[in-house]
Amino acid sequence: VIHPHDKPELFSIEAIKEKTEFHTEFRIILSDSQVKTIESHGKVIPGDDGEPERVVSVSLDITPKIEMIETLNQKNEQLSQTYEELAAQEEELRSQYRELAMMNDEVTNTHRFIDEVISQAGEGIIVLDKNGIIKTWNQFMENFTGFTSKEMIGRIFSDSILELVPCTDSQCSSFTKDDKPGFFSDNSFVRSMDGCTKWYSATSTPHHDITGKL
Repeated sequence: VIHPHDKPELFSIEAIKEKTEFHTEFRIILSDSQVKTIESHGKVIPGDDGEPERVVSVSLDITPKIEMIETLNQKNEQLSQTYEELAAQEEELRSQYRELAMMNDEVTNTHRFIDEVISQAGEGIIVLDKNGIIKTWNQFMENFTGFTSKEMIGRIFSDSILELVPCTDSQCSSFTKDDKPGFFSDNSFVRSMDGCTKWYSATSTPHHDITGKL
């Protein structure tokens, strides 16, 4: 049975009028309700009076071809959708990267500002890591001790070339100890590179990261 939607275009009206070859596709419904697509190539044969007398055609079952095309179209649609999703994800990642880059620039600028403040501070600032290795030795400490940051950074503070001279009880009697929890105060003397002995009063406190680690 010819599919009802395809009956009006079963044969090319122009081909019949012009008595030429035609090509058409139509669907048929089998007795088991299967739908098949038929491709037909034919030619209109005129009679002695020149009017169309009969039609000669060859028909092929192209259902597998149509199904393959439909499958490919579905896959292409899926691929197109996947590509659009990947493009959107890529743009989101690019946006996040730009945000991270801006945050990194802000952090870098903040670190530079802090380094500049530390460098120009009117007090000696020393930063040690958890192993006691000197990480920061500011300009004041260079001027105070005569040892440059290049000479001091990377050294273990307790093993550094800086010579500490403990004060006597009488020298330290007027010093105020800091008894705040987590703070450590020290009052003593240091012998600078030029041999001069200088008094210093130092206060230190541990710093922890967001996980609580030192």
